[in-house]
Amino acid sequence: MNSPLVFGSFVICLGLLAVPVHAYHDSHSEQYVAADAFLWEYDPEGAPAVNDLGVRLRAGELFNEFLGVEGQLATGGTDKEKRTSGDLDFLAGAYGKFILPIDRALHLYALLGFSVLGGDFSPGDDNVADLSGGFGTEMSIAPNLVINADYMRYTDTSDAIFDAISVGVVYHFH
Repeated sequence: MNSPLVFGSFVICLGLLAVPVHAYHDSHSEQYVAADAFLWEYDPEGAPAVNDLGVRLRAGELFNEFLGVEGQLATGGTDKEKRTSGDLDFLAGAYGKFILPIDRALHLYALLGFSVLGGDFSPGDDNVADLSGGFGTEMSIAPNLVINADYMRYTDTSDAIFDAISVGVVYHFH
């Protein structure tokens, strides 16, 4: 895959995400950072799946109680099963975040965006860029501290699927 094309598409997606959410910007804006345990699975077509535990770091901004943007970086984990192997070097992504507040302490959310995955995966592609999506929940446990869990499908190509379940802690800057 052509790297300038992937990078250009990534920048365009970020710009498109920023346009509609900027219209809803108000004084509720707040930033956050998070660290998660990242249980990923690489499932190639016609071969056994492999999985392992990595770490994921996230940062984002909430423009109001319903909309935000989020960036993710993840790494770690190696597994081998028969003729399938997976070694995650990095995962990077940018997403729009759509939030459904249930009450003051509990929120459901959906993420939709673009991810770039790099590593040593066999069979399949070592580097993949794809549209991504997922859903999760957050629960406040202190004024600035939240616990979260989510599921993300990072890539879904004709060769393989890469997805993950993550659990972690979020700190909100007010």
